[in-house]
Parts: sequence; C-alpha cells; structure tokens
Amino acid sequence: MKHRIILSAILFLLIVPLSVIRAEEMSEKEKSPATDSKSGGVIIRGKRTANIEKITTSSTIDSSDVTEHSDKTLDDSLKNIPGLQVGMHKKGHVRAKFRGFDQNRVVILVDGIPLNDIFSTDIDISEIPVSDISEIIIQRGAVSALYGTAGGVGIINITTRRSDVPFCEIKAEYGMYDNYNLKVSAGEPMGGFYLGVTGEYDHSGGYEVSAKLDKAERRKWFDRLIRYDLYGLDYDDVLLPAKDDYINDTGIWDHTEHDRYSLSAKGIYTFHGGSEAGINTSYSFKKADSNSFQANALSNYNASSGDWSDPVFDVTSDPFLIKKAAFRNRSFVWPEIHNFSLSPFFKSYFGDLLVKGNAFATYKYAMQEKYASTDESLPGDTVLADTVYEPFKTIKEYASFGASLNPSYRIAYWNRLSFAFMYNYSIYNESEQAISAEESPAIAATIFGLDPFPVKRLEASAFTAAVEEEVNIGRFNITLGISYDAQFFHVFKNREALYQFEDAYVVKNDSTLLGTKDSFNPVAGVLYTAVDDLLLLRLAGSIKTRFPSLSEYSLIVDDRRDNGLKPERSYNLNTGFELLFLDRMLSFRNDYFISRVKDRIEKITGGIDPPVNIGEVVSQGIESIITWESMRIAGIVTVKTELSYTFIHARMHDDTPEEKVNKGKYLENTPVHQFCADVRLRFVSGTLVALWGYSTVNQVVYAMRKRPEPFPAETPFSTFYFEAVRLHDPVMFNIKVSQKFCEKYEAYLMCKNIFDDYNADPFIPGPGRIFYAGISAKF
Repeated sequence: MKHRIILSAILFLLIVPLSVIRAEEMSEKEKSPATDSKSGGVIIRGKRTANIEKITTSSTIDSSDVTEHSDKTLDDSLKNIPGLQVGMHKKGHVRAKFRGFDQNRVVILVDGIPLNDIFSTDIDISEIPVSDISEIIIQRGAVSALYGTAGGVGIINITTRRSDVPFCEIKAEYGMYDNYNLKVSAGEPMGGFYLGVTGEYDHSGGYEVSAKLDKAERRKWFDRLIRYDLYGLDYDDVLLPAKDDYINDTGIWDHTEHDRYSLSAKGIYTFHGGSEAGINTSYSFKKADSNSFQANALSNYNASSGDWSDPVFDVTSDPFLIKKAAFRNRSFVWPEIHNFSLSPFFKSYFGDLLVKGNAFATYKYAMQEKYASTDESLPGDTVLADTVYEPFKTIKEYASFGASLNPSYRIAYWNRLSFAFMYNYSIYNESEQAISAEESPAIAATIFGLDPFPVKRLEASAFTAAVEEEVNIGRFNITLGISYDAQFFHVFKNREALYQFEDAYVVKNDSTLLGTKDSFNPVAGVLYTAVDDLLLLRLAGSIKTRFPSLSEYSLIVDDRRDNGLKPERSYNLNTGFELLFLDRMLSFRNDYFISRVKDRIEKITGGIDPPVNIGEVVSQGIESIITWESMRIAGIVTVKTELSYTFIHARMHDDTPEEKVNKGKYLENTPVHQFCADVRLRFVSGTLVALWGYSTVNQVVYAMRKRPEPFPAETPFSTFYFEAVRLHDPVMFNIKVSQKFCEKYEAYLMCKNIFDDYNADPFIPGPGRIFYAGISAKF
C-alpha cells in the first residue's frame, strides 16, 4: 500500500506539469473574467486570492471588522465565525474548536510564522493581539497542500497591516471592573522603505458572572453534573473545597485578572520591479490569574483488572486526593509569560517566476503555579507523585527555528504551479522550582533547593515538500496538490523517581521514507461559475495527518508503553453553492461539510498511561451564510449584514474500555445548532451602530447515569453507565455606538453580553454584562 502511495505521488508530480503546457496554445480571448492574468488567482468580490481559499469553506476578517467591533485579541474576532466555538480551557487558556474538533488540529499563522505550541498545541489565542491586522482568513475543512500536515481541520492565517500612507493611531478604552486598553500604532512609507510599529497595554481587573448564574442556579448544575446522590451521599457529605468555592463565589471574580504588554514592528524595503525584503518582529509579556472548575465525577474503570472505582467526594483525610476529586478548582497563576518572534522574509519576481521565502525564530517562556482552591491555599499538584505536597512553579520554554521557500511559476495566464519547502526544529524544556523557602520548605530544603531543576527536554524537527497547481479555464477554477511530510523525534530527557535527569526512551521509527513518522497528504478542489454573477458551485477535499505531539511522545517512557501510537488521519470534504445578487452586494452561501478523523489520538488524563488511538470521530453538517452590503440608502446610511446558521452532527465511533475517552456517541461541548449575526449601520454623519453576537444550542457533557458496582470484577465496561447532559444554551450579543468628530477622532460606547448570559459550561461561565467607553484618533 505504501509503495502505491509513493508511485501515485511521483506520477502526480510528473503528469501535472506536462498537462499544463497546453496553456501556450490557448488564445488570450478565452481568458475568463473570473481570473487575474498576473497571478492566476480567483477574484471574489474584487479581491484576488488563492483558489483553494475560496473553494473551501472560509471567512475573512479585515481591519474594519476589528475596529468596528473593538476586538483586541484573536478570541474576540473568532467568536462570530460559523462553526467555531471559542471558550476558556481548564488551564485558563482561551481556545477555539472547529466544528467539534480541538484547536490542536488547527494551525495558526501570523505573517507566515507558526504560533502553535510545539509541546502540546495548547496555545492561548487571547495572547494574540489583532489591533494591527490587515486580515484574518479562517478556513474550515480542506486547506492547501502548501501547508503540509498543518491544519488537519482548519487554519487561521493572520496578516498584519502595511500602509501606503503615513499614519498614527491612538486608542484608549475603559470598561467596568477595571478593564482598560491603550494602543498606539504608527507607520511611515519613505520612498521604497516602510516602517510600522504598534504598542499595546491591556489590563483586566476581573468581572462579574451573569446574575442568571446565581447560587441556586449553580447548585442546580452542581447536582446535575456531579451526581453524588448515585453514591449514597447527601450534599453535605461532599467535602471538597471546590464545591464551596463555586457555589458561594459571588461578586467580582478578581482571580481572573491579567496585564498584557505587546510590541510589534515591521520593516520592508521594495526594490525596482516589485521585489521586496523585510522583517517582522514581535514581543509580548503577560501576567495573569485564571480560575475555572472541572467535573471529575465519573466512576473509573481499570481495564487490566476489570474493576470500577468510585469518584472521590472527600479529601479531608488525604490532601493528595485533591487531584482525583470529583469536583476540582483549576486555579492557575502565571507570574510571567514572554513571547518573542523574529522573521526575515523576501519576495522576488523573475519573469513568470515568483519566489517567496522566510526564516523564523520563536521563543516562549511561561511560568505557572497550580492551585486547587480559589484563595490559592491548596496546591493543585504534587512535585513528586504522592511524596511532596507543596506549591511550586512550573517553567516551560518553547523554541522553534525554521525556514520556508515558496516558488510559484505562472506557466500560462490561466495556470500556476506552486511549491513549498519547509523545515523547522523545535525544542521544549520544562523545569520546576520552589516558590520560596517559606512556602515550599520540603522542596527547597531537602530536594532541589531554590534553583529551577530540569524535568523534561524534547527536541524534534519536521520537513515538508509540497506542490499545488491552480488551473483557471473558462468557468472552472481547479486546485490539485499534494505534500510529503516527515517528523523526526530526536531527543527525550526526563527526570526519574531518583531525581536523575537523563536520557529517556525515544519511540520507534515508523516511516515510509524518512524520519520517525511520515505521510503523503493530497488536496483537490474545484470552483465552477455555473451562471455569471449569479451561481457558484464548489467542491473541495483533503487528507491531512496529525503526528503525535511532543507532549504525547513524552508519556511513552519505555518500550512496554510503546504500543505503536499512530498518527491521526483527517478526511475533509465540503461541497456547496453560492447565489449572488445585486452585483454581488447580496449573497447566499450554503455548504455541506464532513470531517472524519481516524485513529484519533487521545490522552488518558489523570494518570501515567500513554495516549491511545481510538476509533474515529465524524463531524458533518450544513453551514449557511447570508451577506448583504447595501449602497447608500436614502443618501444617509449603508448597511452591512451577515447572518449564519450552522448545524453540526458530531459522533464518536469507538469501543475503548476507558471512561476518559469513551462515554458515548456524542462529542462533548459541541453545539448542534449555532446562530451568528452581525449588523452594522454606517451613517454619513460618521455614526456607527453595530450589533453582533452568537447563540449555541444543545451542547452536552457526560455525567454518571448509574453507579457501577465497584467490586467484584463481573461488572463489565459499558457506556450505559454514562449519560449526556444538555448544557445551557447561551445567547451572547454585543452592541456598539460610535461617533466620528473633527475628522480625526471617534468616541464610542459599547456593551458586551447585553443579555447578561453565561457560557454553555456553567463551571466556566465567563463574564456577564460589561459596559465600555473608548476614544480614538487617527492622523
């Protein structure tokens, strides 16, 4: 089978260039008005872009969207995208799910620099500022082969701003509960040189949870999801500190605070003929407190013994049980998080050949402290399993270095062949450290002292070679591509029980050609203009691989645990149509999508077991979008409207006897229905009225349905013991009214979450209603 794949790839690379030589024989008169003669890209609504971005399901956010919604970070901008769910993760990080699939299957790029966490892909999108973007392209499903394995179910591609005219912008915003933001941005083109700089400070003093989630409502959700009654207990028998923290925590959640500083700069020099070279760089610093609650109230099944054990509802006798508590507080303190990136780049034209390339270096330093109570009096983890129970710092360092080269050759006005060659080397270091001699006396005095001591070091690299062809003939815009990707796992050092930091086991190689693991990843798509300026038809598909992450590899510590963990394979297909009216001012787009992730990698959380491949997950559904941007109505106002509805049918197909990964057929925290709306009225007086937001319906999580008998071992594993509990259906909408004056100034009032609702997950409810006021100036 592997040989057939290799042969197919070689034939593809040979046949595609030969098949397009016929371009020279075609007449210029046959050129389609839907293509751009210089680039071969598709023009949709006046903007040239790569074929695949418009064939697959995609959305574009531009700088006006960010400004008119007063978005500050990436999570703000993504909340209104169809098929995406944005929310806080248990560690306090904000993440996005694509149609039910976690963010670790999505690649995030800023000016071509990959930002994904190289260890566990646990990137916090609330650390990515968007106040200086040119556009954000969000693709769901099939993505270009030129990204290699990146973007198994989607991609977020961010481009920062470059201005053709000098500018300076200043913005200040203040919100309730001591939330405020200050931003200064400036750009100056000087002949062939351009320099742009942006600095921003963002502070949050916390928030109040919605008044709808009062003490009685919290008690209702606690009883519904923790199910202590199935184990013969009353509410007062549940002796867990997180229970009281959650039920009685009212007022301002001042344990959800942060300070973030960011600085970015861009320098570009343009040569005669349009070639250019430049550099992008950015630095940010953040310190934060985060707080969430987590249900862990499932009976645990031990597959080796066949026994069930009950959840832990009482930790008073043994503090080490806090990690296994049926209801836990996840309170994280981040004393410092540093992010740095540097990327020189170039673009050169050689007749019909365009060559683009960049190199990049990224570094992240993150220090965290884990606690199991809101007041941070209880440590959230043990520095050594079941031996030392004191608070400590975990220090994580991520470094990545790489380069990419992207030649693109215009064989004919209707045909372009593009290549990608990418390589990166990634290093992850993890250390632990006593907070102080007073707070961590055992760690400091008897084990490691006050200096950081190493815990893990992993090194890996990856290589991609890809080719993609774009053909634009008549009414057809076609994309065909394939990538070869290889992952190399080089170094694994681990601290053992005797406190030794030494070389650990490295997983066995399992590749066709190169590396520890490798794969071929094809993509294909076609856009057909069935009726000019009226009807477009689309069909796109891709196969992508997700190699195990360094975090997943790090749990395979010896050959007994090396069970041949396989890469995931995601199969994506989307097809649909788009109707265009009124010279494309009004459109209706409808897409059917299906993504099948086979051999899905899942961690067995809460233990030392390595991850496993479970059966498969299938997410399919319908995404419908209506957009309308009017001409000036009655000479006073223009209207921009986008309304969308997404139906998601996500199912798990697995028979693994492990409750942490197999509790039933439903995909947790994935809504069946999602509604998004964005309406903006722009008046000639300089007034803007914007109303936008979303609602999700029918998300579920699993709770116990029935208590399995703990002993004897005659009680087999079954998903019957678990039930899907429907969560809250939130309605999250915002309104903003702004007014321009004296040509250069703008003032606004904004209310976020005007209906004072809370998130679907009541244990991570998010802020209630908050009012903001702001002012900006542009020179």
